Amino acid sequence: MKKKIISLVLVFALALALGIGGTVAWLTATTGEVENTFTVGDIEIELTEDGTDKDGKKNYPFIPGDELAKNPTVTVREGSEDCWVFVKVTETNNTYTGLDGKIINWEDDDWTEVKVQQSGVSVWYKSEPAKAGNTFSILKGDRVTVNQNITEEIAEAIDGDADGENKPQLTFDAFAHQSNNTDIATATAAALSHWSLTAVPAGN
Repeated sequence: MKKKIISLVLVFALALALGIGGTVAWLTATTGEVENTFTVGDIEIELTEDGTDKDGKKNYPFIPGDELAKNPTVTVREGSEDCWVFVKVTETNNTYTGLDGKIINWEDDDWTEVKVQQSGVSVWYKSEPAKAGNTFSILKGDRVTVNQNITEEIAEAIDGDADGENKPQLTFDAFAHQSNNTDIATATAAALSHWSLTAVPAGN
């Protein structure tokens, strides 16, 4: 009888060791998934100027020697990646035979010029990469000045052009290129290509 009791105790102990129902309760742990989705970054800029119409145009009546408020501004929008910022300024009919200098004079507001071969066009860039939220004035003092040596004859010739074909115009355009993993030389090449412009060879 004593042997039977011992045998039953051993069987019971063995059953516990193997686990009830023939399973073993191992210690385990688990985690949730970590999912990485890679999206392409975006660059967003805008070019604005006070008083322009829906087509971005504005007329400026003037007299010789005038100083006119004009504030074309480039803004890097929130959420944009860091970028190199460029502007193109196109001057149309801004000279007149016999007039010393331009009809409408302007200066850049701390931009660096990229000299191009095309006449009447200038390209400028900011020497440091721009960040989201940065805003840049294109013109120094947000203004232009009218040549004070414009004669009555020249003024009448300009003003009498009803079709506007001979009136002086300044046109602004902006371009941005990623700055991360890109140097200014590469970005400049991209800007000139975008505008179909050719740089003046170095040393000229």
